[in-house]
Amino acid sequence: LRHLSDGPWDGQPTWAPYDEAIAFKSARQGSDLQGVYVNYLHGRGDFRLTGLAGALHPSWRPAGDVIAYAGWYGEGVDIHLMDSYGLHLAQVTDGQRYVSQPTWHPREDTLAYVAEGDGENYDIHAINTDGTKERRLTAHPAYDHDPDWSPDGTQILFTSDRDGDE
Repeated sequence: LRHLSDGPWDGQPTWAPYDEAIAFKSARQGSDLQGVYVNYLHGRGDFRLTGLAGALHPSWRPAGDVIAYAGWYGEGVDIHLMDSYGLHLAQVTDGQRYVSQPTWHPREDTLAYVAEGDGENYDIHAINTDGTKERRLTAHPAYDHDPDWSPDGTQILFTSDRDGDE
């Protein structure tokens, strides 16, 4: 057991593919200014990767060179990509709805994520990291969330309240 961070509201940790670092969200500068931080596990401490706008749900690409995250810059929340130094590479989704919880396909440049659906439900979607081939994978009035690809990339596991419980 090892204590890794001391910030308020630290959470949503994700391992770097080679176990040398973790990325996580924190609200160290105030609850409305959540950001993605990285902790390189050799004792160099925590480093904020994102700017002052909100960012959460980090997910490392299996190669370890890019982090996807949900970030709000102005009105919308979109999926963004940054390198492991925090340099912004791209906005993946189009800003048309609230999105969160991106997770990388194990072998492709594809992300599964949660997107606001019709009404108050949320569904699982997938999109290529260049913003093409967006597709809705679930279509149910329930809240579907926390997607995770199977190791071979052929299935997605997710949580849902379809039976009234999560």
